[in-house]
Amino acid sequence: MRPLGIIFRGGGIIATCLGGDAPTYEVGLSASEGTPRMRRSLIRAFPVLIVCAALAPTAMVRAQSDDSRPVIIQGGTVWTGTDRGTIESGTVALRKGKIWRVGPAGRSGPPRPGMQTIDADGKYVTPGLIDAWTMLGLDLGGAPGAGASLSAADAINGFATHVFEDARRSGVTSLCIEPPAGGGIAGTAAMVRLANLNDLRSTTTESISLVARLGLGVRGPIGRLGEIKALREMFEQAAAYREQWDEYNEKLEEYEKKLKDGETVKLKKDDEKKEEKTETKKPDAPRRRSRRGRRPRPRPSNFSTMTDEEVLAWLRDSHVPGDDDVLEEEAHDHDDHPTAPDAEEPKKDDAKKADGKDGDKKSDELTKPERPAYDANSEIVVKALKRQISVRFEAHRPGDIAMALKIVNDYHLDALIVGATGARFTDKLIADAEVPVLFGQLTGAGGFDRTHAAQFDAQTPAALRASGVLDLVIASGRMGRDSGVQFLTQNAAIAVGHGLDEDAALRAITIEAAKVCGVGETLGSIEKGKLADVVIWSGHPLAPDTVVERVFVGGVEVYRRAGN
Repeated sequence: MRPLGIIFRGGGIIATCLGGDAPTYEVGLSASEGTPRMRRSLIRAFPVLIVCAALAPTAMVRAQSDDSRPVIIQGGTVWTGTDRGTIESGTVALRKGKIWRVGPAGRSGPPRPGMQTIDADGKYVTPGLIDAWTMLGLDLGGAPGAGASLSAADAINGFATHVFEDARRSGVTSLCIEPPAGGGIAGTAAMVRLANLNDLRSTTTESISLVARLGLGVRGPIGRLGEIKALREMFEQAAAYREQWDEYNEKLEEYEKKLKDGETVKLKKDDEKKEEKTETKKPDAPRRRSRRGRRPRPRPSNFSTMTDEEVLAWLRDSHVPGDDDVLEEEAHDHDDHPTAPDAEEPKKDDAKKADGKDGDKKSDELTKPERPAYDANSEIVVKALKRQISVRFEAHRPGDIAMALKIVNDYHLDALIVGATGARFTDKLIADAEVPVLFGQLTGAGGFDRTHAAQFDAQTPAALRASGVLDLVIASGRMGRDSGVQFLTQNAAIAVGHGLDEDAALRAITIEAAKVCGVGETLGSIEKGKLADVVIWSGHPLAPDTVVERVFVGGVEVYRRAGN
């Protein structure tokens, strides 16, 4: 839909609504005509512009609604990936980006007006495939020991849309992309949903899993033990880092609580002091009589010859309380003031009290706890220790797999074994640990370290399932940055050809893959309420001659085979 507007052409004006259903109107205007005529022409064109403005949004809304309208896929063989199994001649309804209804064709009812109906008779309908182990679309080279904070999402080339289009043509609607190759802690994996290829960031979930690689390219047992030691040290360092922050948070909470309580107590003490002052306030002393108007006291006749002792005796004998200020003050001085030796003790007590108050103030002073230094790598590893994210241990040799399982048990990690070329020798250990296993390329032509390629056996998935390992995932593996996803169904078919159950193979590239990627609640199966990522196949998905005919991501058709 192009914008509407006024087009000046030669000496005339065209009022047009480009791309809409409204026609184009031309208002003649000669170049030789004056300004008043031009104004009248513009006035005549104005109503046409109003009509175009009203019709253009309607056409745009209709164009948008065509992509988001409900879709009914009926008549096909629906593999649900749930306990319902396969529904022959089933119906899947997609609405508002989610799966609205799943069931036999006869129970869905007639399609409502505005719905898009697709006849899938003779075809298969499955959930969108999930490649749980790939490096598709990465743009940066690997660096051993890059650190846990390296995110694969930062290395995705958003301009390489052609590789993601190829993935959708293969029926893949979601990818779990690992960081570039490297030993030890390689970084974190990212989950990418192939909805809008022009804005992959909007459908990318970062740091869904910590990636650790054991024994890749390391020669000899000493080198592998050194790598495992470094991995353990990183977990121990992260555990100490976690304790530091837990202790800091506890002290900070206590500090803030004391600070708040201290202010409250201070206010309370101030109120108590005010009340004490009010209660202990002494009553007003009786006002002394003024000297003015007082009659003089008669002196004795021998006053001039009286000694000091006799004068004082005379004053005491003839004294009236409150009549002589000098005598009253003198009496109070004799009663209240102690002797000189006794006067020194209160001064010492006061000094002690002052010292005590100062000491209490020093002891009561609150000090804000010191914040620990931030470590981006330890932050990611701490999430793994808290089981907030999983840990993907890529290990191929039986010894490396056993060491990975030991680390998982020691640190109580939510983990899975990736690669697992020699897993058939450790099937009992894996079954006891109840850890999922993710296989890559099953052709034996590449995709893993040549030093342990001889241990590869395509019967390993079936052997592990027979040993009690129920959580099996099949992926394309680290084959390359521009290809490999198209081999996802081929790998599953190879596993079926070597003894794995067909239903288990389909689950390994859908619902089981979704679980190990942390999206099992929203993707990986066809059931009501999940995101509408659905693929329509020309035949059985694992058949060699089957092709993808249509792909829906979020209920929107993102791929349709030519001529379909």
